[in-house]
Amino acid sequence: MIPVMRRLYPRGAANKGICVDDRGAMLGPDCVLISRTPRGYRVLDPNAAAALQKCVLDGPRDRDWLFRQCQRIADALGNRELALAQIYGLHIPIAELEAPQLRSLAIIKAGFNPDEPRIPKGEPRAGEWTGDNRATPRAHDMLKPYAETVC
Repeated sequence: MIPVMRRLYPRGAANKGICVDDRGAMLGPDCVLISRTPRGYRVLDPNAAAALQKCVLDGPRDRDWLFRQCQRIADALGNRELALAQIYGLHIPIAELEAPQLRSLAIIKAGFNPDEPRIPKGEPRAGEWTGDNRATPRAHDMLKPYAETVC
């Protein structure tokens, strides 16, 4: 078996994997795993981590594996151990995200819900959301139900 070379990517539009720096950690160009706040480092919600894990990680892992790994990274960053945090980032088994995975991440991040009520075909403005005035869910809450549909 040939080992897969993993690397960290710089933060930004060219990121096709994991970025770990003093600002936190990213998956791809705009999916935040860990963010730096005035109170320290904040890890994404466990349900959001599980949805992302299902989308981009291969192989059998327990549901909370990615969440726990993100906690390790955040703890190391909080202790000013950037090199250790980056080593933990390299343990996330992503060599390079392919175009379909990047599209899935973008769709999940945008909160696309194919099951959300839409105006029926044949009516004016067909296909648009119905605008039922419910509160808009936070981005990490939107990850939970749609990961199975998109990924």
